Amino acid sequence: MSSFLKTAFLFFFFVVLLVNKTIAQDQNKIHKVVMQLNSADTAVWSGMLGNIRNFQKVWPGNVTIEVVVHGKALNFLVASKSHLVADRSYDKARCGF
Repeated sequence: MSSFLKTAFLFFFFVVLLVNKTIAQDQNKIHKVVMQLNSADTAVWSGMLGNIRNFQKVWPGNVTIEVVVHGKALNFLVASKSHLVADRSYDKARCGF
């Protein structure tokens, strides 16, 4: 019976070691996110900016975000047509704007 306990202990030890190594690797990983924006609705624009803020809170310094803007959403990038362009509550340096 002691042989079984030794084997079970070693198995459990290696599983814990493997899980800890996996978690440590995930914390240092640079996450890459691509978001698409193709709506003229400013509520959708605000939602996208909220999602960017959330990504930056969850993975501070470990996320690269790129936003693909096309179609009716191109006004999002024009300062005279969007009040959201001046919004500084997200880090533009880490986003693909």
